[in-house]
Amino acid sequence: RLGILEIMICDFTRTSLVGKAREGICEAALAYGSDGENYVLFWDDDMRYDYSAFLKLWRHRKPVVAALAFTSRYPIHPVIYTITRKYDPVNQQKVFEASQPIFEYPRDRLISDADVGGEIAFGAGVMLVDTRVLKEVPQPWLASTGCGEDWFFCYRLAEHNIPRYVDTSVKTQHKIHMPRWAD
Repeated sequence: RLGILEIMICDFTRTSLVGKAREGICEAALAYGSDGENYVLFWDDDMRYDYSAFLKLWRHRKPVVAALAFTSRYPIHPVIYTITRKYDPVNQQKVFEASQPIFEYPRDRLISDADVGGEIAFGAGVMLVDTRVLKEVPQPWLASTGCGEDWFFCYRLAEHNIPRYVDTSVKTQHKIHMPRWAD
């Protein structure tokens, strides 16, 4: 019933910069080319999720939709934030002002800006992106910054009025990063 699915797999594990890897995957997806419906599915190797995640996200037919992710370090909390921007009279544009984590989010449904009371940002551990978004928003898309490449991506999309969604019914588990010392 889905028709024909063409799948291209990109492996950028040879870089330690996650944003650079994600940027390369997006470039490869655009170079693959097609005027049809194309998506990039990101899934991080330290994430565990149900096999149905792709179909659940894809069925929403949204420009960008992510599964609900959680932090990998304590304290563990959902990776959903609101972005606050303010008007900068010098540059005559909106600029970043603050980011707040959302601990109480709508459960088991698709959420967007309207559901969190501001512009939404989220983790990209399991995220589906319509490639038309990549053609609409100029690079860089997923720069490795101090705020995280996924947060940066959400901010870039907000700058270009691209709606972003999180399906809180599609859950993930994040491998916990724990230091191990040899002495």
